[in-house]
Amino acid sequence: LNVADFNFNQQYNITDILGGNPQENKVITENILQGKASNAHTDLIAVNAGALLYLSGKVNNLVEGYKTAKQQILSGLIYEKIAKKLINFTQSCKL
Repeated sequence: LNVADFNFNQQYNITDILGGNPQENKVITENILQGKASNAHTDLIAVNAGALLYLSGKVNNLVEGYKTAKQQILSGLIYEKIAKKLINFTQSCKL
């Protein structure tokens, strides 16, 4: 396995994925989940999520996992699913 297997558009530096203070990290996380993050953040998350897809048997290899995860991230579906689950959870809570 080589980084070239993932067909990234560019090489990234560590500074491309650094976070910041809590508010900046919140924005970065929301942008990732909505498919609006930088290429560096999106690719980093997609590689990790793709590895989980592979380990769980959902895809045949790591590259397929990366591509599947990236497609889902960029579609914004992940954010919608999380938002719906959060809404359902908070509505089910009795205070």
